[in-house]
Amino acid sequence: WNDFVDELRNDHDIRMMSYINPYFADVADKASYNHNYYQEGLDNGYFVKNSDGDAYLLESGHFEFGTLDLTNPSARTWLKSMVQDNMVRAGKSGSVYGWMNDFGEYLPFDAVLYSGEDAAAYHNRYPQEWSDLVAEAVAETGMSDEVVFFSRSAALHSPENVPLFWMGDQLVSWDNKDGIKTALAGMLTSGLTGRTLAHSDIGGFTVVSEGRDMWPWNYHRSKELLLRWIELSAFSDVCFARTRA
Repeated sequence: WNDFVDELRNDHDIRMMSYINPYFADVADKASYNHNYYQEGLDNGYFVKNSDGDAYLLESGHFEFGTLDLTNPSARTWLKSMVQDNMVRAGKSGSVYGWMNDFGEYLPFDAVLYSGEDAAAYHNRYPQEWSDLVAEAVAETGMSDEVVFFSRSAALHSPENVPLFWMGDQLVSWDNKDGIKTALAGMLTSGLTGRTLAHSDIGGFTVVSEGRDMWPWNYHRSKELLLRWIELSAFSDVCFARTRA
């Protein structure tokens, strides 16, 4: 991996991007893994807790995950070291130069935080604190002018530290509920509120296949939609393609 990333950077002037979010799933049942950060976070009390004092685990599809407690100073230091050791490897082989700084909107209203703050009141601050923490990690490496990450969830002051926003996972459709029209509306209205640099997934992201007889619950990207979305993105801040087939 490191050799591949370095070759792209040194021979082709291409900088690798990656992915991160503030949630941790157990990888103990995986055939191969380098480190079980979930278990480390669990052992050190780095996740938000439930009323019983246990890690407040949420479900996504077929797995559970713990949520990083951003009010815990030790948890924040732990996350920053992860970013610095595995992603922004300043002066070292295999450094990436940006990533999708995903999620941040799942904090349960009834969670128990390290700081004792009300989780319901902290809920909307969480994505802002999440992006602030990552920006701190990058700044400490001295690479703030070289690294760009982009966020979806945000709060009032997020534009202070988030270099770029994106509109989330639109359906591959024309509609104004979750299609191309929402990407345009989202970029325009977020720009008016300070999120001046934003983009959307070219062609949309979410494809739904429920069988030939399940219309209208089938969503597949048409050639016309893809071309129009390319045109839209050509006049937005970033051209970005991230899609499901």
